[in-house]
Amino acid sequence: MNNKLDSILDRSKTNSIKWNPGLVQKWCGYSDDNLLSFWVADMDFPCPEPITAALHRVADQRIYGYSDMTSSYYDSIISWYERRFKCHLEKEWICYSNGIVPAINYILQGLCSKGDKVIIQPPVYYPFRQAIENNGFVVSENCLINDGGHYLMDFDNLEMLASDPAAKIMILCSPHNPVGRVWTRKELYRVLEICKKHGVILVSDEIHCDIVYKPHIHTPVLQFGEFADNVILCSSPSKTFNIAGLQMSNIIIPNRELRERFNNVTARIGLLLPNIFGIAAVEAAYTECDRWLENTILYLQNNVETIKNILSANLPGNAKLTNPEGTFLAWIDFKDADNYLTRADVILNKANVALDNGYMFGKGGESFERINFACPNQILREGLNRIVSQIKMMHY
Repeated sequence: MNNKLDSILDRSKTNSIKWNPGLVQKWCGYSDDNLLSFWVADMDFPCPEPITAALHRVADQRIYGYSDMTSSYYDSIISWYERRFKCHLEKEWICYSNGIVPAINYILQGLCSKGDKVIIQPPVYYPFRQAIENNGFVVSENCLINDGGHYLMDFDNLEMLASDPAAKIMILCSPHNPVGRVWTRKELYRVLEICKKHGVILVSDEIHCDIVYKPHIHTPVLQFGEFADNVILCSSPSKTFNIAGLQMSNIIIPNRELRERFNNVTARIGLLLPNIFGIAAVEAAYTECDRWLENTILYLQNNVETIKNILSANLPGNAKLTNPEGTFLAWIDFKDADNYLTRADVILNKANVALDNGYMFGKGGESFERINFACPNQILREGLNRIVSQIKMMHY
């Protein structure tokens, strides 16, 4: 096991929205010196050393002026996709964004008009819904099917929704946050086929693509070349290498017209140049950190086993982990959908544990809680034991 991943770093005196008491109060509405945070999806592991070294090299320049990507930046992304996914990208397809959530907003603003519908698959990452509604468009729900703890897509319903002339975009979460599915090639092909048939642009958020557990394999939607003109792939190393605060994302758009419409929006709002530190971090991540990632995935798999063992030993009839095929987010069914507000209150205010409550992810999430398990095993155990203790008191 990687001892560095076991290291407990005190982030309470940093600007972390996950751990700084004042900022946790702002974002969660509650704070306590004893609070354990498992909500926002950044890791509590130190960044890979090559990234830290790259950031030091930039700091040592002592001038942090306007900077842009060079060919080595684009080469690092292209090489990563070739090496890990056997997926070919072209340099001109890669557009900069300061995050995937902002990018989804830019895409909607560039491609949709008033009254247009956007398809999502609840329970799903809640900023998707927020982006659609905040920009004045209409949410169209293709709810996932929970088949005994294994989630499936409802393709018949998706076909019906996509056939609506008002449907313009589908946002796919791949791997899926929060349910942890890594979609198969067959499933992805069917989604691409339906979207292409009905003229719906597929926007695939693949931010968790690198955190996948064997035997599952992530397939980028751009592996299917025949659908490339109908696809926007949203990518970032931020979750993989714990650099979300550097705000670097790559929006990959093969279709020239769609790419121009995206770039027109970012130019209009003044998003022109990236963070000088972010450029260096992305290059280092994609060229020097393969081994760190493999070790981290093994550590995360061990954390999954910890969750399973604690839940089965203490709440065998009241809580069950949805087995994650990818991501570092546990989707736990507490089997009390009618009691979700009370459960959320008890976990936060009695157990002193901050989670992302399942109801926030939409239909089908009411009985669930999402737990970020990308943290030292010792902290995970403490948080789970606190939750278990309070859930037991609710039921007995």
